[in-house]
Amino acid sequence: MIVLRCDRWTVTFVFSGFYILGWASQPPRACYVIWGVTEARGIRRLLVGIAAALLSGALACSGDGHDIGASGFSGDRPDDDDSPEPASADDTSESSASTTPPASTNPGDASGPQPSTDPTGDPSSATAPGDTSDTNAETSGGETTDSGGEEETDTDTDRPPRASAGCGVTEFDPGTLLAVPVQVGDTERTFNIVIPNAHDGETPISVVLAFHGWSLNAAVMAQMSGLSATAAVHGFVVAYPQGVGHSWNAGSCCGTAFEQQMDDVAFVRALVDNIGENLCVDLDRVYATGFSNGGMLSHRLACEASDVIAAIAPVAGVIMLEDADCTPPRPMPILHFHGTGDTSVGYYGNGMVEHVSVAESVASWVERNGCDPDPEITFMEDDTTCETWSSCGDEGVVATLCSIEGMGHCWPGDPMCTGGNGDGVASTTLPASNAIALFFNEYALP
Repeated sequence: MIVLRCDRWTVTFVFSGFYILGWASQPPRACYVIWGVTEARGIRRLLVGIAAALLSGALACSGDGHDIGASGFSGDRPDDDDSPEPASADDTSESSASTTPPASTNPGDASGPQPSTDPTGDPSSATAPGDTSDTNAETSGGETTDSGGEEETDTDTDRPPRASAGCGVTEFDPGTLLAVPVQVGDTERTFNIVIPNAHDGETPISVVLAFHGWSLNAAVMAQMSGLSATAAVHGFVVAYPQGVGHSWNAGSCCGTAFEQQMDDVAFVRALVDNIGENLCVDLDRVYATGFSNGGMLSHRLACEASDVIAAIAPVAGVIMLEDADCTPPRPMPILHFHGTGDTSVGYYGNGMVEHVSVAESVASWVERNGCDPDPEITFMEDDTTCETWSSCGDEGVVATLCSIEGMGHCWPGDPMCTGGNGDGVASTTLPASNAIALFFNEYALP
């Protein structure tokens, strides 16, 4: 790690595998950037890292930099703006840093090319409550704009919500909270959370848990996925948990969390309890998505916490449990995104760690859920094809795989491929975050 100080600026950058991670701060504000360099070496790599940290940090701090030190459900926030912004990093470890652009330019925003056919397998969901084409949010020129009304909260009128203990007693306003503490046994864990304007403290709304990839962090997950902007449109709470050692114990992977056998399932249960006690949420509508190692964890949650998690949407992450270790008592809705050019978690099973192929991972859920073995194509445009296996149990559950030809280790909709390592290319044909929001809206705990 190298730290440079000039006037009131502090610039820090480290080398981590394929990445240079740099961040810049000007107290009391901190601005973050992750900069990937895959081919530069030696002095060239050093100079690029310094320039990236300085330039990106300066640009970020000249705009909406976030106060340092906000934490907990204490009301501490990165700024006074009530509109929810993507969570910023409070983590200062050597392998974590990011920059979070405004919602209007967020790469995973719900704006952008919309599917001509519903990828989730449910034809009705193209006009379901919460679809940006049927709410007060409009898309124009790649931006998400408001047409004059409040954002709508996704609801299912067929069933009453299961209100959490926080309904009617919460005092938290919409916005972003950083490093919210959660006690799990003797260990204190943290998560960032974005609360949309739709949260009035009285009406239960849904919760999406978004897990970062191995070596990344909660703030990078917010940046690359754009889920904070999507949450503002669809009206759900989004939480970005922080993994131990920037990793998750997904079964047979990865990093420090796996080596130390961290109980991340217990962490998620405690996290959901914490959110339910402090906010008014629908406990039947808690969902899990994640990137890479975070996507792997979402699979494990589907196996071991199906009483808490209503549906999952892994991105670039396959199941890392043996079939005998995954026996949920009900069919689990799943929407899986994966690029065929991914070499980190290889589409064909040839990744950086030993794992099954994407086809094998999805097939395990098709069999486990008791789905019709013959899929139908529910979306096909440019580089993206989605196949859906339906008739999974009695609850209308489906399993959908969206394969993106040539895409590397990326979040679909992120043109920078923030999580990638130079394998393949990015894709914006079908932004994952909006499709995931529509998919989740179709399901609640039975």
